[in-house]
Amino acid sequence: MTLFGLPSAFSHALGSYRTLIRRLGGVALVLMGVHAAADVLDDLAYTALDAIDLVVDDALAALLGWLSAAGGLTPDAAAMAIERASLAVDLAEKDWLALRLALAVELMVDVLLLDLAWGARVFEGTTVLDELRRTTRQLRDAFSAIDLERVLAPLTLLLLAISGSVTVGLALEQPVRAWLAAAAPGLLVASNLAAATGIAVVAVLVWRFVPELLHGAVVRAHERGSKASQRLQQRRQQAPPRHPSVAAVVDVLRRGLRGAWLVAALLIASTGLLGGTHDLNGLGARGLLDRMGADP
Repeated sequence: MTLFGLPSAFSHALGSYRTLIRRLGGVALVLMGVHAAADVLDDLAYTALDAIDLVVDDALAALLGWLSAAGGLTPDAAAMAIERASLAVDLAEKDWLALRLALAVELMVDVLLLDLAWGARVFEGTTVLDELRRTTRQLRDAFSAIDLERVLAPLTLLLLAISGSVTVGLALEQPVRAWLAAAAPGLLVASNLAAATGIAVVAVLVWRFVPELLHGAVVRAHERGSKASQRLQQRRQQAPPRHPSVAAVVDVLRRGLRGAWLVAALLIASTGLLGGTHDLNGLGARGLLDRMGADP
């Protein structure tokens, strides 16, 4: 009895912290999705720095050439200056700077999304019907007023969470394949089973963590929007505007555009899902599906 009672007690202990575990899991998936996007941002930053360096080198070469033609510099001095300028920022320096820029963007996005990813506390009713009723009421109240944050926050977190789930699935595929190869060397479908395991992990993570992540984010965005509207209303009451009609239009725009920074976050999330969750073959989630159905 003790042998079976210990797992049961452990399961009940985890169940009592279900909400906390799901919120932590959702945040972890979002952070992993941002990290996957940082790999692509590193490449984009390097490309941008390389283009800027090329433009600066061309402009400096034109300037020094003009000075040489005007007699301000000898041709040899101008050529040496152009060569030194072109070597001032080499490939290693651009790679170092691109990596730091991508890391800075990753940390900034992590900090900005943390509050939304943690979300608001979700009501846990005594029955499933109670939870569904409360969830429906919360979502209806949250979308009673629309702004960019309430629309873009769940989309951004959804893409990041899926990206993080795919990253976990790809990370587990290789150890499972290696274990199957060692345990059953003659198993022809080892690669298929490893890919199926990765897909199963992705599906379970999305199923268990993403719905509550999105629900909590929408409710939290609603709370943030309500507090921002209250602060704006108090500010207007303390200092009445000189032109109330113009101020009313400005207030509507400010409320509607709240969370505009999430446009950039959504682009980063899309970049991470499309380009950051790649395996060695550059296929990502599609590679898992292909390998699951591939011929042994």
